[in-house]
Amino acid sequence: MNERLNKSKHSAIWINEELIEPPVPMMIERVIDLTGEFHHLVELIDLRLGGAGCDINSPAFYRIVTSILTELDREIRTRVHPGMDFTEMRLLVQDWIDADIRRVR
Repeated sequence: MNERLNKSKHSAIWINEELIEPPVPMMIERVIDLTGEFHHLVELIDLRLGGAGCDINSPAFYRIVTSILTELDREIRTRVHPGMDFTEMRLLVQDWIDADIRRVR
């Protein structure tokens, strides 16, 4: 494992004690799960839906969720850095969600 990391031009990052190497794509859903920010994200989705909720099979729900996850994914990819630890990743996700909640309110 260390030999493979040493040959890589990228440093690995740790998320919840799990080694993640940048060349391996990480799904945004996995980041949300690992950081424990799912319920926080649901709060944002509800606010963006206007607090009225809607059928999870509706096009409106899909558009809102896709938009939020795309924006968050972009933020993570922009701000992630070699050596980033779990706490930094969790705070990055938490801060982004908090900022968007404030914007929507």
